[in-house]
Amino acid sequence: MKRKFSEEQVNLLEQNFEDEHKLKTERKNKLASELGRDPHQVAVWFQNRRARYKNKKLEQEYSKLKTKYDTAIVEKCRLEYLI
Repeated sequence: MKRKFSEEQVNLLEQNFEDEHKLKTERKNKLASELGRDPHQVAVWFQNRRARYKNKKLEQEYSKLKTKYDTAIVEKCRLEYLI
């Protein structure tokens, strides 16, 4: 049966994620011990968190590019109107 991490555990995991996105074995084992969890559970949490982080970065980049694209289209239309 899967047990969810408590809010306190997630906070500790998030703090560690801010320091390093990929844990070395020694750090993973220490963190798992602090959390009272299996190292594999910690590894999977970090793997999932990296995926969420990557998706968020891609969404942010897409948003920036879309804004630039929209601005370029408006400018193109403006220039075409002037011709």
